[in-house]
Amino acid sequence: MWSFRKTQRAPWEDEAVILTDEEADECQRFMNSVTEIDSGSYFVRPDLADTMRRLFTLICLMGRADRFMILAGFLPLTMGVGSGDPSRPDYEENVARAIETAAKACAIYPLSISLYDFACILRGVGYYEEAKVTFAEFVRRYDAAPIKPHERSFFEGRDVCRALRDATNEISMDLPEDTDFDIPF
Repeated sequence: MWSFRKTQRAPWEDEAVILTDEEADECQRFMNSVTEIDSGSYFVRPDLADTMRRLFTLICLMGRADRFMILAGFLPLTMGVGSGDPSRPDYEENVARAIETAAKACAIYPLSISLYDFACILRGVGYYEEAKVTFAEFVRRYDAAPIKPHERSFFEGRDVCRALRDATNEISMDLPEDTDFDIPF
């Protein structure tokens, strides 16, 4: 299992990410469901193919991590995670798989809002220092780069200002409640 505690490295640093056969199969099924319609296929420009493959893998793996958290009794990521239920069968295994899967997703495509979701998972299961590092990376990446057109849909419908306030609070950067962030849409 990937873990901050074992490697002392953040998941978005350069490192090889190896998907299990189960993860690879699920990601392939997801990509097929998105790209195949009416006996045909969508095609992506060659210069965007790797980016889109990694983005689809991110979507699939973060959904998988979310399912593991739900199996452990947590709320869905978009609802704030909440607290889990350690009495559930396979609680520890589902939490470990959620962390590992989210770490892989963020290593493959470190989209800032997904780093926020990963930090929420870490905080929800009690890895507070690791969450703090990941919240800081979310804020840094959000501030450092504009949102690309193919990433825009991941931010729409999300309360990015609330996420930024939450993250900055977690990394001990006190901001007034009425602080405005530059949201590009």
